[in-house]
Amino acid sequence: MKKLLILLSSLCLSISASSYEIACKAKKTGENIDDENAEENTYETLLNDYKSVVNDIVAKKLSESSINWYAKEESTYNNKFLNLDKIKNYIPKDSQANSNVLLSDIFKNNEAKNYYYEDVKPYIGFDSIKYSLNLLKSTGKYDLLIKNISEDQLVTINMEKTDETDVSDFKAFLKHDSDFNNVDVHSKIYLQFNYLDKSGTKIENFENKFSFDYSITKNINLYDAINKSLKTLKYDLLAETDANTSSIIESSIEDKDKIINDFANIEKTFNEKFNNDNLKNKILNTFKNNAQTDVNTSFVFDDKNESIINNFGKDIKEIWNYALDKNVDETKYAWKTERDVNAWKDESILSNQDLYDYILKDVSAKKDENGYEIALKNHFINNFKDMYSKYYNLIKDDFNVDKVFSEGREGNKSAEDILKAIQSTINIKLLDITGLKVKIGDYENDIANLKIYSGFSVNKNENILELTTNNEALEKATIFNAVLTNVEKGIKSFKDIYGIGTPTKIDKDGYEDYRLFAFDGGKYDIWNTFENTKLANMNWVFYIYSPFYNSILSLKENIANQVLARNDLLTSGNQKNFEIGFDLNRDSSKPLGFSLKQSLSNDPFNQLWNQDTPGIIFNQTGGSASGNTLYMDFIYKLDFLNLSFRTDKVYGSYTVENVLLHKSYIEKIVKKEN
Repeated sequence: MKKLLILLSSLCLSISASSYEIACKAKKTGENIDDENAEENTYETLLNDYKSVVNDIVAKKLSESSINWYAKEESTYNNKFLNLDKIKNYIPKDSQANSNVLLSDIFKNNEAKNYYYEDVKPYIGFDSIKYSLNLLKSTGKYDLLIKNISEDQLVTINMEKTDETDVSDFKAFLKHDSDFNNVDVHSKIYLQFNYLDKSGTKIENFENKFSFDYSITKNINLYDAINKSLKTLKYDLLAETDANTSSIIESSIEDKDKIINDFANIEKTFNEKFNNDNLKNKILNTFKNNAQTDVNTSFVFDDKNESIINNFGKDIKEIWNYALDKNVDETKYAWKTERDVNAWKDESILSNQDLYDYILKDVSAKKDENGYEIALKNHFINNFKDMYSKYYNLIKDDFNVDKVFSEGREGNKSAEDILKAIQSTINIKLLDITGLKVKIGDYENDIANLKIYSGFSVNKNENILELTTNNEALEKATIFNAVLTNVEKGIKSFKDIYGIGTPTKIDKDGYEDYRLFAFDGGKYDIWNTFENTKLANMNWVFYIYSPFYNSILSLKENIANQVLARNDLLTSGNQKNFEIGFDLNRDSSKPLGFSLKQSLSNDPFNQLWNQDTPGIIFNQTGGSASGNTLYMDFIYKLDFLNLSFRTDKVYGSYTVENVLLHKSYIEKIVKKEN
């Protein structure tokens, strides 16, 4: 402790007016602002992850259950509201056929409202959603949020909301024909998911809102026709061999990087595909052919709709239900060929200095005849099979859970045909199709629960799963070159935006290239967006273990030039994701003190500390009070790249040899004056 106090005292003396430097901050009783900020950041990250997982659960359950939203009368006898005879008891006696009756008026009768929601639950898989949440709770991963929430309160239905007033003027309603042979309900369901606030004392919630469009009919022929068509179209268009009617879209990009990450471009491509007459007629003819014995029935698309796609999403990350780049497992490498065997001995972590130096030091070891960096190419040769198998098996397993797919195929395509078709894809989306209407004499109703699986492929003629069994064939494949080119483009964009350069050599034999990386800040002057208050926890010393540290290194802060730089990096590199920083899952009880020095000029302590270059500098490295940190894992992520490099011999303590003590481990390259 005495040594630590001496150390902290000496560090406090090193503050200078010309730079940001390590600082000691007196703690006030009950005040720990930076710890609170770090905790809040961790809490928000966990909450966002939980929301994402919950929304995926809901989406999958609705995909399975919505096929039952078109019901024949005999299947509704046990319902208390959603039944042709029983519903008459709750609507006005003078309600007109084909006119909308607002649910808000009907629900003034509490019995009607309670019965309605009681009936709704099985149709949306409510108990299954609740069961999945309880399984999620049992893992302990989300204890901070839901440990003290009872099983029955993890998810509830907000029974006071059936309309949609936040983004539209939609009013929930039902309507019927003159003989009550058909009744249709159109409403919104608001699932409410409860969790604890960051203090752990107050229950808060978020909502998942979706449309519930339910129909009951006495017309058995019509029911059979529509039900069969819904089941057929959900999967069969994936396996269509005619390009005009297939729901798999092929990339039209001429470049080797055939990955599309521009939201407007993807949306336009899908709308062109699904709004052309060929595919729309394929959908209509499926319904017409199945209902051909009913001459009083017709099917049409509403001309008022600009697009028949109802759920495309709001940004690039919301589009896909399944995506190859969501299945990229982390690969761990050692950053040097020579590792510190006294610090760690994990034989499963292979050395890959060539790859680290190529990405973070702009040093190329060797390229192949096509210009690909061999270290990067070899990484994908070794990992592409697992990445694609994970993507494909996830889709296959989810499809097989759906009885529409696995039991009694209604369409012309077998399950094997469909699974083979998706082996050419790298993205899958379940589309909600809107605007389709059925006309039964004078009565007209929307078929609102038509869902169609669609996919995206860079080459529909390639069976990617088969290609992964032969490395020679894989290297020549369109998909392999598309992914590799996409990653190369992302790395180049990273280097350009940051201004990555080769670090200055360290004046220590055998350790000349042990800085992590170096950059000049590029055209956005990224270094000028760095502040100690943004980089770290400021109590006592600056800690490298801080969520803010990775956030600002990854250009995620709401600072003008950070926003501009990140957007440029993603756009120029054709990426959705980018992240660099340290693995924060390691034990944070071993802090690493550091300082940010924008310049070494006019610094009286330069010679005292033997500092050689500006940048982010180690000033305190664990010490006897907090234990030694002998290695750290440095992460680097792009869409198809998820790397963790074990860095060593850089940290340690005053009792362990440390290469970079009082030197910049991330160097600021000083730009040359023009």
